[in-house]
Amino acid sequence: MLKIWGRTTSSNVQKALWCCAELGIEYERLDLGGPFGGMLIRAQPEQRDQAAIEAARLQALAAWTILEDELEHRPYLAGPELTLAEIALGIMVYRWHAFPIERPPLKNLKAWYERMRERPGFKAHIEIPIT
Repeated sequence: MLKIWGRTTSSNVQKALWCCAELGIEYERLDLGGPFGGMLIRAQPEQRDQAAIEAARLQALAAWTILEDELEHRPYLAGPELTLAEIALGIMVYRWHAFPIERPPLKNLKAWYERMRERPGFKAHIEIPIT
């Protein structure tokens, strides 16, 4: 049986779990690692580097704008079906929508995100509380 080492809040572990759910692969997951990585927004509000958070938000927005254009005429990044591209980026688009940041409307990106939210594996392994 496949063993997946890591915490369920790890974005890399979440991708592996979602992929297993999509493919119907049984696995055993074992906790490993600390409670979370080094995210900028997880610090106490008075300790947050607002300039770094804003710079990261703008970098992410630039990437999401590329996807916004790519999703104009297709439901998923590589065509009509979900692929590893969604699993690789799904965790990031979830966090983009979950964190309390300014987000301009990106209708294609939002529709793509909503399609992923309908998938049981996404709901079970990606849409979990951010610690």
